[in-house]
Amino acid sequence: MTGFGEVTCRTMAIETSMKSSAFGFLLAKLHFGDYAARVPSAVSVVWMALTGATLAVIWRYIPVTPPKSFDRSLVEKYPPFQPKKLFKKLIGKAE
Repeated sequence: MTGFGEVTCRTMAIETSMKSSAFGFLLAKLHFGDYAARVPSAVSVVWMALTGATLAVIWRYIPVTPPKSFDRSLVEKYPPFQPKKLFKKLIGKAE
């Protein structure tokens, strides 16, 4: 669906879920004085840690079939970042 390989999708699924709950806890801690505001995020942190670890163990035993060839369309869709080109575009110099 996103155009990424299965390994990349698995990694993003675990990383995103882990960071989202921790970020929610941090925001609740910084902006709300009441401890009750932190509880949902704290529970979410524990839940995401358990489910993320469980998924990682399960996915470890489900092999990923390697692609037969490198998908060049990803490079065309998402070209590498080129700071010089961006800088020239921002200041108005055309190439």
